Amino acid sequence: MNSTYIVGGKSAEWKKIKNYKDSIAVIGGATYRSGIVNSVLLGLYDKQDQFWYI
Repeated sequence: MNSTYIVGGKSAEWKKIKNYKDSIAVIGGATYRSGIVNSVLLGLYDKQDQFWYI
């Protein structure tokens, strides 16, 4: 928290850490444009089996 940011350079005080997390989602719907999928609506179920769009 006390390190300084160096513009245009690298510092050992700043490290890039990739955060890998997976979620399994279901397709709740899709939109089409000219017969081609334009977007996909994704969602998750909670513990009460209620569907929530993400």
